[in-house]
Amino acid sequence: MKKVFAYSAIVLLLAAAVACNKTDSAISGDGQIRFALTSPETRALVESVDDLKANQSIKVFDFLDGTNYFDANESVTYKNGNWVYDTGNGYTWKTGSHTFFGYTKDNACSISGKLVTVSKTLHASADEADIVYSNIVTKTAAQAKEDNYAAVGLNMDHLFAAVAITLKNATSSAVTVKSVTTNIPNKGSATIDYSGETPAVTWNAVSQDGQYITATALANAEVAADGLVDVLAQAAATADGYWLVWPQTHAKGDLKVTVSYTMNNKDYDAEVSLPATPEGGWLAGHKYLYTLNIYPTEVQLTFKVQPWDQQTQTINTATGSINMSNVTWMNSKVFVGDVLENTLNNSRYSVYMYKDAYLAVPQYYEEDEYAEDGTTIIHKQGDPILDDEGNQTYEKGSAYPQTYVPAQGYFTVNYPSSGLFLITLIQAAYWNNPVPEGMYEIWIYDDSTKAFRPMKPAGETITNNTVYFQVRATSNVPATHEEYRAQVDIFFKPTGGTEWISAYSEVRANYACVIPAVN
Repeated sequence: MKKVFAYSAIVLLLAAAVACNKTDSAISGDGQIRFALTSPETRALVESVDDLKANQSIKVFDFLDGTNYFDANESVTYKNGNWVYDTGNGYTWKTGSHTFFGYTKDNACSISGKLVTVSKTLHASADEADIVYSNIVTKTAAQAKEDNYAAVGLNMDHLFAAVAITLKNATSSAVTVKSVTTNIPNKGSATIDYSGETPAVTWNAVSQDGQYITATALANAEVAADGLVDVLAQAAATADGYWLVWPQTHAKGDLKVTVSYTMNNKDYDAEVSLPATPEGGWLAGHKYLYTLNIYPTEVQLTFKVQPWDQQTQTINTATGSINMSNVTWMNSKVFVGDVLENTLNNSRYSVYMYKDAYLAVPQYYEEDEYAEDGTTIIHKQGDPILDDEGNQTYEKGSAYPQTYVPAQGYFTVNYPSSGLFLITLIQAAYWNNPVPEGMYEIWIYDDSTKAFRPMKPAGETITNNTVYFQVRATSNVPATHEEYRAQVDIFFKPTGGTEWISAYSEVRANYACVIPAVN
């Protein structure tokens, strides 16, 4: 995968170098039309001054009083600190009103008048360039002269979204991944209409051309503990990478990843549905990062959304939204009676709070164990004791201090960087019965005391990026009751804001806290 570099400082230097000089060494003379491109972080444009590519060019158009002034094939490329015309032509400001716009020079783009059509099949390839498009700048020759012929600033936006799907071996054993498949569409088109004051973009329906994956299909790949596989590229993965996808709407269940793997001589098949996002799909200019964690008997999905460019966002507390990592539930093994249970049941996207449960204590060898020859150590002191299937064994420990095992989770705050957060519980998605009042309460891990405490009713101050919390059953839960389900919703009030903003998302809705029925 291609690593993403933040380079906002480079953009500022670039804009300053081009915009603040009356003339450039590359394009000399008063009255020349020059450009300063402030661009998002993208494969199409500059990611690093030391990593420039020959094809990092923008096609630029200037409609002078409605007539195309620049040649239709004109483009500018970043060279020696300036954005210069590929043809070497010198265009000067003419009397009248100039209307500028631009987009990535790409064979997938065609233009008719001020209407740009983009049609492209995307692949999981490091050579796949993003397409970016600019705002519309209108300026007269008189204004240009008054501005001392400063470079025309074109601000660029992404046409595509960025998606990473990573398969992680979250076990201590080696895993053989037999196959990974997806049904993500890879073919799409869009139109950009530059006839108004701002560009109007329409993303058309996407379609599948085989599948998004065009690399050699993954087959019998050995993945070590904590090893990563890039699902879309079908290859070993590194963190912080992504591939380009067409923006599209989708509901939960529309897009799937199917994984077949072998661990400890057992075969497993898992199908994981990619959840819908808070916006109902993938938006241009956003990164969508999915991790499929392989556990001994299941595959669990974690998911987060973040702005592609990692820029500071202005939050409108009346209509705005929060970008943040989704709640991740923490699995606990407990004994319910003499039966070993997992609190996290991934197949139902639920975490269970068992009544009168006991701690499951992992078993380890207390001393070295030798083979029959008396000299060969087969188990060292401290080694985990495994069952016949190679799984960690547990023994029944003390009873939980609470009547019910608490559900534990955490989330990471991306925005805002300061303010308050409040965790609430509402009726679980896809569950018909509302949760009676007073059945659950929220506890927060306090770094100062290194212990959990009840959440403050007025909200908690955002002090770091990761928030650990517990959902606890209260003493109001009757001895005999039906099954109760709740889901987590998180609200933020940014510093200076007056309203709480919900950070609700579909993936969070699919996870439910469950107090099983007691008869």
